[in-house]
Amino acid sequence: MESPKELFREWFERVWNQGDEAAIFELMHPEGEILGLGTTVMGREGFAGYHRAFRRGFSEILIEIVDLVGEDEAVAGHARFSAVHGESGREVDIFLSFAGRFEDGKLRWVRNVVDFTALLSQVGSIDPRAVNLLFEP
Repeated sequence: MESPKELFREWFERVWNQGDEAAIFELMHPEGEILGLGTTVMGREGFAGYHRAFRRGFSEILIEIVDLVGEDEAVAGHARFSAVHGESGREVDIFLSFAGRFEDGKLRWVRNVVDFTALLSQVGSIDPRAVNLLFEP
């Protein structure tokens, strides 16, 4: 059986970089839970629907793992996400963090920390200077 670190690498490569929806059903636990993507996604079917919608909004998706650490069934790391936003045609490039756990070789849960402010700024949905308003007296 592959190590959790190898499984995470496979998850990002097949599910995201290759767009292989069948890999979701192969690599994810039937009751898997994915948090931090703007909503909590439960189960393989739920994530497959999210994945399809996300891929309709972005093309040329590439997730590169920057670092990855693991202990037993748990894995955490950082990755670089780049893609082209379909509606605006703009290229995006952000970093994200993740931590997850496998159970019997299947992704049981993962928590993502995504810089949605940078993502929205890069697609032109918000003015990046708007964040500064939070810190003005």
